[in-house]
Amino acid sequence: MPMVSAGTVPAPELPPGPRSALVIGTAVYDDPALARLRSPARDAAELAGLLADPQIGGFHVTQVIDERERPGQRAVAAFLRERDPGELVVVYLSCHGLLDARGRLYFAGKDTDKQLLAASAMESRWLLERLDECPAGQQVLILDCCFSGAFTGGGKGHIDLETKFTGPAGGRAVLTASRAGEYSFEGKSLTGQEITSVFTAGLIDGLATGAADTDHDGRISIDDAYHHAAGYIRRHGGVQTPQRWLYAGEGTIILARNRAGMIITPAALPEHITTSLDSPSPHVRIGAVNALAELLASSDPALALAAGNKLHAIAETDSPVVVARARQHLAAIQQPAAPRERQRIAPHQPGQSRTGSLLATASRDQTARIWDTATGTTRATLTGHNGEVLGVAFSPDGTQLATASTDGTARIWDTTTGTPRATLTGHNGYVYGVAFSPD
Repeated sequence: MPMVSAGTVPAPELPPGPRSALVIGTAVYDDPALARLRSPARDAAELAGLLADPQIGGFHVTQVIDERERPGQRAVAAFLRERDPGELVVVYLSCHGLLDARGRLYFAGKDTDKQLLAASAMESRWLLERLDECPAGQQVLILDCCFSGAFTGGGKGHIDLETKFTGPAGGRAVLTASRAGEYSFEGKSLTGQEITSVFTAGLIDGLATGAADTDHDGRISIDDAYHHAAGYIRRHGGVQTPQRWLYAGEGTIILARNRAGMIITPAALPEHITTSLDSPSPHVRIGAVNALAELLASSDPALALAAGNKLHAIAETDSPVVVARARQHLAAIQQPAAPRERQRIAPHQPGQSRTGSLLATASRDQTARIWDTATGTTRATLTGHNGEVLGVAFSPDGTQLATASTDGTARIWDTTTGTPRATLTGHNGYVYGVAFSPD
């Protein structure tokens, strides 16, 4: 590893638990009183792709584009009803936002009749009630919607949600494109050209580039995404003021990972090592060099970086015997580990999984199960993963089962006792499948 003043390491994994997003965009309307919008279809597609990317959002994403029925009202109800208590849900709406004579907000669908909002559009209060009923512990609502009546020259109107959302115990965040009474702009009209909403463009930019991760911790929180979008609007000459509200929050809601990784800077080395490195005795300094080599495997990347930098400096400047030891350690980290001797597998014994007597299943509930195929009863429930289990595989002799999970690990289990034998770590994303070699 070369000497560096700063470096990057893979971003931390997303918090455990399922993540689901519903992305709704409505650009085309039957009612001639509702102008066609340029942004929603493109916004929805780009945002959905970033949320679904396992290296960024890791969400299971459902898209509803130009839905006739009260912008996907049936889809909204089904989506929110089917969530789990430990789940993070995101609902994104990009469409016309309309106010009736009493100031009530409606989200327009493709077949919305502007004169019959109560019968043909989704009321914000209805959406609030579905969110209140949703069992998901963390909820994020992102609104990029417009008033058609006030829309001139590309404007998209906004409504004030400050007094309309109370939030569940687990926490709810609401991001809106602008302040009440302001317009959120799509941009200058260009015939035949799709233009992204400046607010959603800011969210997309922050997630796609990782620039929203301003604290360089490798994760993008809802606050990070909001601040980046607000700054993006200012940098691009926008006059709107996006808003956010947090209700009953418990901790930080993590929206995404920084695909570019986490920036680290060298940490301060332990005092006993720096003191030993200043010793006039080369043998004492060699002991400190050995201690530095141990720090290269530290779970703290900043400390490991500092140790590597110090070893490089010693390898160029110290006395020959100390230089030799430092270079020995540096050479070791450049060499791959020696291959392990192949494990000999005992011949297959009758009555195990090769005969079909066992069945393994993987589940979204973060467990795998081993079943007796003759009786249909559960032999073992395998718990320990912190994410959905996506794949399972028996070893050739049936004594072991491997599982793959969205928590970024694979595990090997004893099929007789249901106990874990090993947890395999190192992936920086979902593990989608596992397979044993034939031997």
